[in-house]
Amino acid sequence: MIRKICLVQGGKSEAEISKKSSKNFYKYLTKLGFEVVVVDVSDNVVEDIKSTKSDLVFNGIHGFFGEDGKLAAVCDLLEIPYTHSGVLASALSMDKTKCIDIVKSIGLNEYVMDYVSFKGKDLKDNLGKIKGLNSIQYKNSFVKEVFIKPVNEGSSVDCHAVKVKDLEVLKLHDNTTYIVQERLHGKEYSSLVLGEKNIGSVAIESDNDFYDFDAKYIHPAKKTFQRERNTLFENIEKVTLAVHLEIGASDLSRSDFMVIERDGVLHPVFLEINVNPGFTESSIVPYIYAQKNNISLEQANLEVISFLVENGRCYK
Repeated sequence: MIRKICLVQGGKSEAEISKKSSKNFYKYLTKLGFEVVVVDVSDNVVEDIKSTKSDLVFNGIHGFFGEDGKLAAVCDLLEIPYTHSGVLASALSMDKTKCIDIVKSIGLNEYVMDYVSFKGKDLKDNLGKIKGLNSIQYKNSFVKEVFIKPVNEGSSVDCHAVKVKDLEVLKLHDNTTYIVQERLHGKEYSSLVLGEKNIGSVAIESDNDFYDFDAKYIHPAKKTFQRERNTLFENIEKVTLAVHLEIGASDLSRSDFMVIERDGVLHPVFLEINVNPGFTESSIVPYIYAQKNNISLEQANLEVISFLVENGRCYK
């Protein structure tokens, strides 16, 4: 029986959001009656986790160490059950290029964009490849604008929306590996899987240039739960569940899409999957669950967090 939980938080680039999510996790875990010990990521994190003598590790980290499978590997080694996905699924979801390759490999090519990937210091050497990317939004055209983000970071970190003609003056971090894809113009949607079941999708509207850190966490964008059932949402949720299952995700994932118009038809384009998404008071996951089940956000938090605890396990 699980009585004591080690909640691991912090990390690197997304430490601030991890701590906000973990504040939420702590609040609801204690409401559920668990004893919770908080551990911050540090050079001594393995010993710190062991010293808590907990029954379960709750993964409250976004980005490096938590979302990429490293914490899962530590827990497997220590034989301590933990929440969220295992090592392989976490690593595949974090690596945006490998994830796109997997989507293509299961016959969903029409829902993904081509990409170019390289280290920041090699940008100029890859300008030709970028200019040669075919547009998915406009027929018989090369891309005119691109979106650049790190391959192995969260979806709000070190992101750049740039016109192709301006790429030569763009400054990137030399040793960071980036993915470059067409910048799409449309509406962004997110879709939730819990267990092996589609829960629902939301449309996201922001006044910002794109759905960036500010729109997610500082001045939250407007979210609208999609109750209408039509081909667009059937396709979004088909891809969401297929990717979740193919990478071997466990318990929870959120997939992000941009919906564009092609030949007069709304078409979803898969952007990425996140197996450890944000869980602040303004985050998408509890909102979707609450709207789907016509319950309060507080009850949604309790139910989803309880589900994660109940399904915690080792994958060794």
